[in-house]
Amino acid sequence: MLDPAKILREHGVQVTAQRLAVLRAVSALPHCMADEVAEAVRMEIGAISRQAGLCGGRLDNEGLAAARQELQALLRDQAAYHEITARRFKRLHGRLALVGLSLFIAAFLLSAAAFAAIAFRLLSVTPDMKYWMIVASASLPAFASAGYGIRMIGDFEGAAKRSARMKAQLDALASSIEKGGAEFEWLRDRAHKASDVILGDVANWRLAVESRELEMPG
Repeated sequence: MLDPAKILREHGVQVTAQRLAVLRAVSALPHCMADEVAEAVRMEIGAISRQAGLCGGRLDNEGLAAARQELQALLRDQAAYHEITARRFKRLHGRLALVGLSLFIAAFLLSAAAFAAIAFRLLSVTPDMKYWMIVASASLPAFASAGYGIRMIGDFEGAAKRSARMKAQLDALASSIEKGGAEFEWLRDRAHKASDVILGDVANWRLAVESRELEMPG
């Protein structure tokens, strides 16, 4: 089995306990449903917390303020990650769409020019020229269609929108923590909400990947 931490580092992703737990769960349960992965992640994260033990401290104002800052830092970090992800996928989707449109336009112009040259005898078309015109007129739309297929299978636009929604949710949570009360119960409720939002994103990601599973023919 490949090292999950190494996989994350190779893809330029920050190594966190949550991401390691997701990779281990997906590797151990390759054909399970999204909610099963989420449950496995919850169990592993809980086991890690129990094994690590609880740090000594007091639930006074200073301790609650420190916990609030840690939770805000986590949410801000995750929001920044999703902001970058949304921007990258949106840019990738736009570039692939532009390339595909350019190829279709080039194929149309080439076909129109070839038709005009032959129909109105604007220039002498040799057999080699005719051959390469046919090749270009056929290959350019094929490449454009392949680019469209990559966009649809990769769902880069959908991934960008999901990350943008996640950023908005995380920002809203972080802002509510900053402006909210100082009671332990209230802070614990915000922490549970943050956990539900992050694990919900993991489940959505898993569902999106499973729905686009590819099979090689043959």
